[in-house]
Amino acid sequence: MKAKKLASFGFTLFLLGSINTVPAHAHTSLISEIPVGNSEITELPTEITLTFDETLIVIGEANSVVVTDPKGTEITSGDTQVKNNLVTRQLKQSNIAGQYSVTYRVVSEDGHVVSNSYHFVVKDKKTDSAISKSSSAIKEDIQSTPSASASEKVAPVNSQHQLHTGHSFWEHHAGHIFMALAALILIYIWKKQAN
Repeated sequence: MKAKKLASFGFTLFLLGSINTVPAHAHTSLISEIPVGNSEITELPTEITLTFDETLIVIGEANSVVVTDPKGTEITSGDTQVKNNLVTRQLKQSNIAGQYSVTYRVVSEDGHVVSNSYHFVVKDKKTDSAISKSSSAIKEDIQSTPSASASEKVAPVNSQHQLHTGHSFWEHHAGHIFMALAALILIYIWKKQAN
């Protein structure tokens, strides 16, 4: 009986000790991408590039990135390339205007799988050209009018980069929660046996 209690107590201490040694940092996060999420571009690049905040683990084909056009057709080709914290894949050319989807799946340095998606828009070159000419004409007209106030001037639109973490609380802390629950259960069993 004493041996069981001692073993349970030792195992509980081991679990509690390992909870404290688990790194306190989060899994990897996407910190930049080309094309940028929620951006509007006029031409597709030749490849998609994703940069993460830590080195990725390469295990077979566990790391992947797929880009689909507005019709849902995949436009990525070749293998997903991973070098340190950089993921790239070649893109086929597409003339379809509209919203493109990027879905990625990577293995972070701590072994956790992180997946998420984002979108960007490819604008129609003809429409974009007409809007650009119209915008230039308005801007010239405003600049040539000396009485135009600062609030009436056209401000350029800047696309803001968004950080895509793709992590929920549960994804971040599932392992820690399970370890804590196991420790509590062992403490409960040990106290029951002590009575």
